[in-house]
Amino acid sequence: MIRDLRGNTATSTDGLPTSYNIPSNVTWIIFACAATGGKSNVVVIDDKSKQEQTFTKQLSAVDVEGANGYTAVPYNIFWKRFSSPTEAEMNLKMSWS
Repeated sequence: MIRDLRGNTATSTDGLPTSYNIPSNVTWIIFACAATGGKSNVVVIDDKSKQEQTFTKQLSAVDVEGANGYTAVPYNIFWKRFSSPTEAEMNLKMSWS
């Protein structure tokens, strides 16, 4: 399943936590944040189980160019692959640093 995020305005600024609901039956979670402002690490807690989830950070930032020809901005990419589809929904709370 690929989640459609068009129109999603959830943001994380100044290292403040952000929360995302993740449905059950997921095998991958991938997210990105702008590499500007020194935000290169993330702590992710599943609010339902209260367990920290470990995400892998891609070694190099990916340049993402705006759809209207804006200058490319580097993004840090984080991902997690589950060994089998998740059985329960998760509410991931992210804190950036």
